[in-house]
Amino acid sequence: MFPKSMDTPRLIGIAGASGSGKSFVADRIVEKTKDACLCLRIDNFYRDQSHLSREEKASKNYDIPTAIDWATLLTAINALQRRTSANVPVYDFTRHTRNSRYIRQDPAPVILLEGLWVFHFPEIKQLFSTTIYVDCPSRVRLERRISRDAKNRGRSENSIRNQFEKQVLPAEESWVLPQKGAADFVVESPVSEEQLCEIMKHINQPTH
Repeated sequence: MFPKSMDTPRLIGIAGASGSGKSFVADRIVEKTKDACLCLRIDNFYRDQSHLSREEKASKNYDIPTAIDWATLLTAINALQRRTSANVPVYDFTRHTRNSRYIRQDPAPVILLEGLWVFHFPEIKQLFSTTIYVDCPSRVRLERRISRDAKNRGRSENSIRNQFEKQVLPAEESWVLPQKGAADFVVESPVSEEQLCEIMKHINQPTH
């Protein structure tokens, strides 16, 4: 299992299209490593849209990299890699606003970063010791988005399908899918226990 020493925190990236199962993979790695691992999710770092009207919020494209506050994310990563605590924002997807409170995240020997575009920016990509891409058919991902967004984000099925076709899929072609070729591991969703074991063997190896 991961060393408890905080001398060399490792950063592991998990990328993939929306609804592919990134969070599932991240949660399983955290489960297997227990207190030696923490997870940062890009979703927490969406830019605050409280200054926009309801109509403007609804029409805004949230499926492109500029929707993320990368400066705040990089600040959090740098703090954790220096073995100090980081303040992680809390984002409300029903209102497209950032909560006034932050979550204090203490450092750990291993840091997971999961999200749509985690390998996109060289400043962050160069920090990873292991990169994982989660692949999944678009039909399955749409079904998962409908289930998630209707239940947790108060959206209609029609609006979810419309956004998926007009914003999600085109953005994936430009920003998400190209990351697949840069990953150390490409796993198919649903991710098997065998695939998880291979990932764990790799990231448990000592760094030099």
